[in-house]
Amino acid sequence: MGKIIIAILIACVCAGCSNRPILTQAQIFDLRTKCANIVSKQTWGYSDSVTPHYNPDTNRCYVETTTRVKMGDGDYVNLSSLYDAQSGVKIADGDSSCPEKYDGKLVGCDNKKIAALMQDDVQ
Repeated sequence: MGKIIIAILIACVCAGCSNRPILTQAQIFDLRTKCANIVSKQTWGYSDSVTPHYNPDTNRCYVETTTRVKMGDGDYVNLSSLYDAQSGVKIADGDSSCPEKYDGKLVGCDNKKIAALMQDDVQ
């Protein structure tokens, strides 16, 4: 009996550990739709692609812009930037050559950060 009470207390404490509410799939869909609308109404400079993404873990709307650039040696590199779509603040830069040939000297090597914030997580 004592073990059951301890287990219930631990479960109650852990349930209160997260301040983030659990969103339903319908709520996530709605927030992703709103995120896409925010992104579509703004200009993100010259970019080959603009990808909006609502991340339920951070409760933020992000936009990744990607531009393909031809280097002096003839190689092509994809330059990516990640922005907070609501504030327009740049969060990270990355390029497809990281960490190889140009080693982030073009814009930066935050590719892992960009990928982590843009990934689809299942709650």
